[in-house]
Amino acid sequence: MTEILYPELPKDLKLIADKITQGKIFAYPTESVFGIGCDALNNHSIEKVINFKGRDYSKGLIVISDDTEKLKSFIEKKYYELFCSKVRREKKPTTWIVPSESNISPLIKGDSSKVAIRVTSHMVCKKLCQYSNSALISTSANISGQEPLKIFNKVKKEFNGKIDFIVNGVVGGYNKPTQIIDLLTEDVIRKS
Repeated sequence: MTEILYPELPKDLKLIADKITQGKIFAYPTESVFGIGCDALNNHSIEKVINFKGRDYSKGLIVISDDTEKLKSFIEKKYYELFCSKVRREKKPTTWIVPSESNISPLIKGDSSKVAIRVTSHMVCKKLCQYSNSALISTSANISGQEPLKIFNKVKKEFNGKIDFIVNGVVGGYNKPTQIIDLLTEDVIRKS
């Protein structure tokens, strides 16, 4: 049975942080849907997320954090300040496609030389990143090709016994997944 944890409870928040650093796979609310995630630096856990979802390895994954500093190691150094300035100016949750450092796992980048990253605006996501001191993998809580889940009870029903834990909470007020913009070209890859 999958454990349900409550981020508003200090003991559960510490337990969540411990489980993230141990490489556990979990579901959690984001700005617009529930996500499936793990520590973004744990390749074994990332591979488990990809396999669990039945996701194509070539697609890559989104990395989220509560601040730009935790994302710095993912971004090619010469583009970090540009990324920070775009994050400060953008008013709605935005996933940025940025040139990545060469040592970033292909599990995260997929077939690309770029990485998808977002500074999250969702309070639960921020807490998870802060308390675990980690950037997190974020991919929609669904099996590839199916609709992403937005309601805790549906996530619990669908994923009970299949992942390590579920963070209780509600998704943010956005009806669609976050917009995706290429940092350098400013092309909008996905509208929100």
